[in-house]
Amino acid sequence: MVSQLASSDYERNFVFSTPNGSIVPHILLFILQMGALSAPVFPGRKVIFSTAIIGLAVAASLNPFTTDPRLAQFFSLAWPHYLSVLEKIIFAPHPGPEVTLWRIDRPAHEALDFMPFGVRKFVWAFVIWFNLRGIRWNFQVKNIPKGPSHRQGRWSFVVGRAIVFVRLLLIADLLCQLAVQNFYTASNGTVGTVNSRYLTTRHPNLLCRVYRTATVGMIPYTFMNLQYVGGAVFWVMLGISKPVDWPPFFGRLSEVTTVRAFWGKFWHQMLRRTVNAYTGAFVDAVYLPPGTFRTYTQLWLSFMISGVMHAVSIYLIPAPLNIPFRERSLGFFQFFILQAAAITFEDFVQYLYRNVAPGAKRSSWWHRLLGYGWTICWFAFSLPYFLDIMLKMKNMEKPMLPFTLLKPVVPYVSICARE
Repeated sequence: MVSQLASSDYERNFVFSTPNGSIVPHILLFILQMGALSAPVFPGRKVIFSTAIIGLAVAASLNPFTTDPRLAQFFSLAWPHYLSVLEKIIFAPHPGPEVTLWRIDRPAHEALDFMPFGVRKFVWAFVIWFNLRGIRWNFQVKNIPKGPSHRQGRWSFVVGRAIVFVRLLLIADLLCQLAVQNFYTASNGTVGTVNSRYLTTRHPNLLCRVYRTATVGMIPYTFMNLQYVGGAVFWVMLGISKPVDWPPFFGRLSEVTTVRAFWGKFWHQMLRRTVNAYTGAFVDAVYLPPGTFRTYTQLWLSFMISGVMHAVSIYLIPAPLNIPFRERSLGFFQFFILQAAAITFEDFVQYLYRNVAPGAKRSSWWHRLLGYGWTICWFAFSLPYFLDIMLKMKNMEKPMLPFTLLKPVVPYVSICARE
């Protein structure tokens, strides 16, 4: 009976869920967001559009429609955008977001002079939807890395970013091939016969765990960077954007000596304004006074929102039948809650240190070394909660690039084989 169950579990790993939804709610959700931002001022505008967006977002989130995991993943990443548009509609004073959002090189309240549903207002709306960090808008978030100067020429920027793009392509190629070799290749050398339900970046050897976690964790980092740099090259080359519109997507890894620094300075900051608006509204609604409790309530709520939305978004992506929704979603929530716990812990440790050794230097070399060690060990512990879902879903079983140049190198850097 046990062998039959094991065989059934194994066979179900190679059969994917069949979507029975439609792409229509996903398309309508985007159109509705554009309409909400570009509509004229009228009584009830905020209530009507926010209610409609919430309803359509729920419908779209429960509407898997494709067997193509890449297409599904594209639509599963819509939630930062509709949460951002909702935030800008709900929290804007009368008459709407037109009075709170404008480009720094344009007149304040510029959109009040635009014709509703006109071309200029649609462009204004689309850039707000796309530009989650608010680059060169009056709502630009904090800790954006320093970007190109206003004096940098278009073609020098394009050439420089094109070189970065090629470098990222090579890194992505190597990482994809490593994932196939380290996780999806059986002991007899065949690919595609491993039951992904039991794949994990965890390993009893700490160095192997760091290696496996780093090589898998760098894949989403590299591809996000790749898409961003590619977009920068494309739009600046066409003259639609300026180099100054494209600061680096990520900060400097050398500055990551705490978990707080990772999320607050290194990571992309795409969700910062949105989650701060929602958590700020909550602590205001329950009348939490300024202070430590309010600060950490917002911290935990921010990571909770991110965890819930990441977990829900996975429902759209085709999955092997032997991996229930709980197994492919709970890890996301656990991962983000753990980040809030880590930041709270390290803040407390730093508070104790400041009071125990008030005269100690704050930036000595051993502080940085200790910080690097803590951060590496923490993410080696916590990232598997996130990354293992990607492995189980077979997101990396096939290389995400249509070509490979570095596959011959893989045997020389592939270590810590799957157990």
